[in-house]
Amino acid sequence: MAVEMGTGVPWVMCKEDNAPYLVIFSLAGVAILLGWRSTLTKSNFREPVNIGSDEMVSMNEMAEIILGFENKNIPIHHIPGPEGVRGRNSDNTLIKEKLGWAPTMRLKDGLRITYF
Repeated sequence: MAVEMGTGVPWVMCKEDNAPYLVIFSLAGVAILLGWRSTLTKSNFREPVNIGSDEMVSMNEMAEIILGFENKNIPIHHIPGPEGVRGRNSDNTLIKEKLGWAPTMRLKDGLRITYF
């Protein structure tokens, strides 16, 4: 799928319309990363950890969220292309256990603050 926004928001790509599955990703906003950085730098924890939202969003949902900010009726065109990972999500178990930290901002709210 490709969405032409005209707002500096990158194109979003996904498998074509008749896909037997959805492509889903976990996306982290700037606020999530800043919250993590502050928590981690104040701790003595020095192991690798996953950082990100455990909220999974399909590329169709992502396009709809972004289009909703602009109140525009722009069609979403699914285009053929390489199929990447079918889904990905951040496992925040370790950072929750060791630092008591978890992201608190939803993707839609983070996008609104960052881009709109």
